[in-house]
Amino acid sequence: MVVYSPFNLVAFTNSIKSKTAVIFISGLSDNLLHPKYSIEVMNYCTNHQLLFIQPQLRSFPYYGLHPLQHDSEDLSCLLQFYDPQIDQYILIGHSTGCQDIIYLLKQNHYNKAEKIKCCILQGPVSDREYEEICVNPGVGGLLEEFNGKDIFYYRGTPFILKRFESLFVKDGDDDMFSVDLEDEKFRNLNPRAVSFHFVLSEKDEYVVQPLEVIQQKFKLVPHSTVFVVEGADHALTSGASKVFLDYLHTVINKYRLN
Repeated sequence: MVVYSPFNLVAFTNSIKSKTAVIFISGLSDNLLHPKYSIEVMNYCTNHQLLFIQPQLRSFPYYGLHPLQHDSEDLSCLLQFYDPQIDQYILIGHSTGCQDIIYLLKQNHYNKAEKIKCCILQGPVSDREYEEICVNPGVGGLLEEFNGKDIFYYRGTPFILKRFESLFVKDGDDDMFSVDLEDEKFRNLNPRAVSFHFVLSEKDEYVVQPLEVIQQKFKLVPHSTVFVVEGADHALTSGASKVFLDYLHTVINKYRLN
């Protein structure tokens, strides 16, 4: 464990000495070594002499109190902490970790983005679509009710208005993957021309739109590929992680330094 931030944030690492670092960024409410397949990714990195890093961000556990900007600032701080010893980074995002990565690159919070060789975006889903279709169709209309409140609770989670709007209102900062967004939104997701690898789960419980439609949207993103893990759920349980690790091995071998 290392402390990498002035906010006393820690990162878990396998302590391998390597010029290539694999950074795993988890989703909302995930702590270190979650989801469980992150442990398998760590073991893969150890076996292949790659540095594995998984940071804790300010948004854990109260993600509703922190905008994406805080995650991006924390990730930038982490990269700068490791810059003296690392020549290239491979970023893996799970769930909202995907939005964290894209926001980091779009906002230019890290000034050496050329060291980020590829981004593997596993389980990119739309929080807004899931909330509107499966939980509360009127969620977007709650903004007026919550406006003016410093902190409020929604479904047991404390929120500030900025993060609530980001997650549950169309075109919010978190709203990157909804299929009702204009095609141009997807064409603009990768302004730094980093290699993106979208990994979708065939049976993701948080996906509410046809997988074929989602694939077509992601194919609009420049410099990207789309891979579907058959039969997989959101967190790659029940053996699906092995398929992901095989895919990860193929991708990493394209970029890692000898």
